[in-house]
Amino acid sequence: MCEPITLFESRDGYVVRCKHCGYTQVAFGTTLINIEMPDFQIFLEMVRKICNEDEVRRGEDVKNILIPTSCHEIFIILTPAEVFRLLIILERADDEIKASQLFHLFDK
Repeated sequence: MCEPITLFESRDGYVVRCKHCGYTQVAFGTTLINIEMPDFQIFLEMVRKICNEDEVRRGEDVKNILIPTSCHEIFIILTPAEVFRLLIILERADDEIKASQLFHLFDK
């Protein structure tokens, strides 16, 4: 049975992770994806890479950024502003994950 822990939450979305199985749930806007922890890191790196592209940094307010998911037929489509807000959520959640891992090193 999953026991979710909130890693980060804002008006745009949230990231929670089950403390037993490690499954991670990322909600942003009207999209919710469930991914395993290693896939969370891959997803975070993919969003970081997208945010570093020149055309995204100069982007218009048009939903023209496609982010693939683990299901090849489903993409998340965002504006440049939205993709940067998603990155903030993912990075803050990642900070919580790293802090928790450090805490558990001293917990033993």
